Amino acid sequence: MLQHAELLRSTLLDGNLQWLCYLSSTSVYGHCGGAWVDEDYPTSPTRELAKLRLDAEEGWLNLGQGLGFSTQVFRLGGIYGPGRSAVDTIIKQEPPSEGQKMRKSRQYTARVHVEDICQALKASIYTPSSRSSRFH
Repeated sequence: MLQHAELLRSTLLDGNLQWLCYLSSTSVYGHCGGAWVDEDYPTSPTRELAKLRLDAEEGWLNLGQGLGFSTQVFRLGGIYGPGRSAVDTIIKQEPPSEGQKMRKSRQYTARVHVEDICQALKASIYTPSSRSSRFH
């Protein structure tokens, strides 16, 4: 969408939009060697998709700032929901997924429930920040 920035800009200005959001990924931090990561941790994406996500974050933040909108970036970790947790795997007596196997060896992991994401987005919509920011 950002490749059509002028069309996007004019379309957004024609409406009643006051809040803009991009759902990104914690993959923009790259491999952190088990370190504790928060919003201030330096980004160092290693995979191509993560590099593109970081570019998209900047593009959306710049677009929103240029339009005067509250613009947020949410860096989401492993998203899970009904039927997709490790507990559900045990209850179903299924073998662990590849992602679950990988998490076993990690000191920290970022997991977020889909309903919690929705609550955070609603809160951000109803109480928009006057500045652009990144969250995870």
